[in-house]
Amino acid sequence: MKKTLSVATLLAAGLSHAAGFAIDTHSARATGLCSTANATMQDSSAIAYNPANILGVKKLDITAGDVVINPHLKFTPEGGDQQGFKPTYVPPPHAFAVYRINESMAAGLGVYVPFGAGANWPEDFVGRTRGLESTVATYAFNPTFAYQAHDRFRMGVGVSLLRGTVGIRRKIALVQNEGTIQIGGAGWGFGYNAGIQVDVVKDLLGFGAQFRGPTQTNFEGKGDF
Repeated sequence: MKKTLSVATLLAAGLSHAAGFAIDTHSARATGLCSTANATMQDSSAIAYNPANILGVKKLDITAGDVVINPHLKFTPEGGDQQGFKPTYVPPPHAFAVYRINESMAAGLGVYVPFGAGANWPEDFVGRTRGLESTVATYAFNPTFAYQAHDRFRMGVGVSLLRGTVGIRRKIALVQNEGTIQIGGAGWGFGYNAGIQVDVVKDLLGFGAQFRGPTQTNFEGKGDF
């Protein structure tokens, strides 16, 4: 457990927001709207933000994209030279499809990466016995259904099948030299989400809220020495 926590600390060091490993850039439009996406998204990417809003789709909407994340972190250890991440590119893709069944119902499927991070240090990194290279990612498969109960009130629900992966490579201090250990693991989890959307003032003011239930994932993997 201590080893896992130490690597997680190295991964999180370059992130400043409270969500930790969370990725919420599943749509260029939603990214531009910042935190208002829960109330305003009206296309298939609403699966990731508020399932009630997939009712904004007229008939069929399919979106797909990718975001390339390149974290940077540098520091100077006491009595040493400056060290920093090697070039590390984390590309969390996303794809969504929604079909409007009739005036009051819609269904869709989203595949995206809600959590992910990576770190890649040089071989002479001062903390190499704790972590040299680390990756963590969660892939979500999210079927969704929405129903419009009233002209100004929508509600949606979804279930999530999640695949979590983690990889760690670090050095081991031996008597006269160093060895390397590489650990990799993966596991499945199950979750759910629900949301509502209300047109407080038609075409002027909207309110949206989403809830995501907890997900537990048990990882199994192997280590190479």
